[in-house]
Amino acid sequence: MLVVVNRAAAVALPLASRYVVDDVIGPRRTDLLLPVVLFVCGAVALEAATGLGAAQLAGVAGQRAIAELRQGLQERMLGLPMQRIHASQSGILAARVMTDSEQLRYLVGSGLVQLGSSLLTAALALGILFWLHAPLTLALVALLGLFTAGFGGGFRRISTALERASQRQAEVTGRLVEQLADIRSVKAYVAERAEAHRFARESHQLLRENVGALGGISRFGAAGTILAGATGALLLAVGGRAAASGMMSLGSLVMYLSLTGLLLSPVIQLAAGAGEMGKAVAALGRIAELRALATEEEEDRLRTRGRRVAGTVDVEDVSY
Repeated sequence: MLVVVNRAAAVALPLASRYVVDDVIGPRRTDLLLPVVLFVCGAVALEAATGLGAAQLAGVAGQRAIAELRQGLQERMLGLPMQRIHASQSGILAARVMTDSEQLRYLVGSGLVQLGSSLLTAALALGILFWLHAPLTLALVALLGLFTAGFGGGFRRISTALERASQRQAEVTGRLVEQLADIRSVKAYVAERAEAHRFARESHQLLRENVGALGGISRFGAAGTILAGATGALLLAVGGRAAASGMMSLGSLVMYLSLTGLLLSPVIQLAAGAGEMGKAVAALGRIAELRALATEEEEDRLRTRGRRVAGTVDVEDVSY
């Protein structure tokens, strides 16, 4: 409910811009400015208050969900069979419990609420844009569709690259934890130099993985800039012609420009948060892998009970 009220208040300023240009500035009715300013100030205050409440509620709920998930992962990890725990580095398992669960804050915290509120605002803005100028809005929707199609394919590649980087980081962290835990053996065998070279090699591999992921994220940012520029050029060409021909008033054009920014906000937010979202999706996959591992109790339930064996034990030639 807070999000709905917040997004409805966010549309107040673009709606007021048309009234100011057409009914206040054009006829020079400066006496009407004060009611418009009071209306806008009230809407901004309502937007700020509801936004603060929604962010607080989403943030607390997200942190609570992450804490509960972390506790569940730790409990499940302790229930794994010994051979599976020994087969993995302790640092990797610790990263699954602590780091991967923390990466999900974008999906369960305020980030998801902000994205959902932006989508709701974009839906409201889209309806008003169709009412103002349907052909121009159809062109904008087609442009957004092209960008969204490219975003889907690029995001899958970024998610895969970030998953490899996170896995490599967990391996490096696990190796470092084992070194520090067994530092006496490292010093006893004079293996400091060998361990340093190995850590440097693994760090460079991690660097290459991160650089590859950052390249995809940077391309997303550039694509968002191109989308904003293409949208601006389209609005200047088509919207300016419509205003000059009398199909749209000057106030309607100003309102259209403001609402277009609200329409593009979720797309720009997705492009800017592609890295965080990719890390969250990759962490979600690794957590699913950990939760799919069978614990000792689950393995015991799958075993069949053996037949009862009856017999005797003979002890011979035993002396003390």
